[in-house]
Amino acid sequence: MSRRGPARLAVAIAALALSFAASGRTTAATHGSYGVGDGIVTFLAGDGTLVLVEALTFLVGIELGDDSCDSDACTIEPHPAVLVVGFSAAPFLVSATIKGVADGLGGRGELLPTLAGTVGGALVPLSVWLATEDEDATLITALVFPALGGTLGYVLSHVAAADDATADVSAGALLLGRGGDLSLGVPGVGVAPEPGGGLSVAMSLVDLRF
Repeated sequence: MSRRGPARLAVAIAALALSFAASGRTTAATHGSYGVGDGIVTFLAGDGTLVLVEALTFLVGIELGDDSCDSDACTIEPHPAVLVVGFSAAPFLVSATIKGVADGLGGRGELLPTLAGTVGGALVPLSVWLATEDEDATLITALVFPALGGTLGYVLSHVAAADDATADVSAGALLLGRGGDLSLGVPGVGVAPEPGGGLSVAMSLVDLRF
């Protein structure tokens, strides 16, 4: 990679972060209380889980791995089974952390879109390595994009869930409030006699809360 490569990569990550912040601000304004600050906290929690899982995977893999020494130096090969298990479990653990933290902050996203975003984000460092074989760029993207993709997946599913929470039904309007209250608007009919004879009928919506 040329000298401009890391700079371009940093600009791309910054652009993604800004777009995520903008989408989070829009989400907060139109789809409830889960906003940009909560999204950043969610991303940091997912990224911390990713770093922790990878670090533990390497430490356990080295502990159980094979070491070989020659006259110059010793090398330690991490146990391959530990690496496979650790790296396979990482997307699920990161996604579960993202969903758990975001749900606690008022989000209503789903696990499957979160997991899909995490796996999609994990493909970015793989693509960078295959295209450039640059270890620094691969490491940077590996530390950023899985958690970023999982957070974006959660935000998109949160927006979809917030939109689906408001539905028109034939009996009235069914609304899911921010506090989890269920509000059902049903038609109310009032009948009253008129002075000159006959009846007047008035219809309105009666708000029932559960």
